Amino acid sequence: MTNFKPLGSNVLIEVPMIEEKTKAGIIKSASQIEAEKNAADKFLEVIAVGEAVKDISVGDKVMLSEGKHRVVTIEDKNYILVYSGLILGKLL
Repeated sequence: MTNFKPLGSNVLIEVPMIEEKTKAGIIKSASQIEAEKNAADKFLEVIAVGEAVKDISVGDKVMLSEGKHRVVTIEDKNYILVYSGLILGKLL
């Protein structure tokens, strides 16, 4: 969890870590890593929401549009800070 609270209609979303090795220590191919990145980009987990956000909650898995996103680093971890209007939908 992070010590960051988005303001207004902003949402903080976790950027998934893509491991370059399997749990057994085998190095993955570039195509395997790229496929995992593409799959991870589809639905991302919400970490924090601003007070003006009504339809999205912490823990939701959301899909983002191709609009502008700001990548921020908090406590050595990367996140996406995005206006809630750029979120297309969430998993139910």
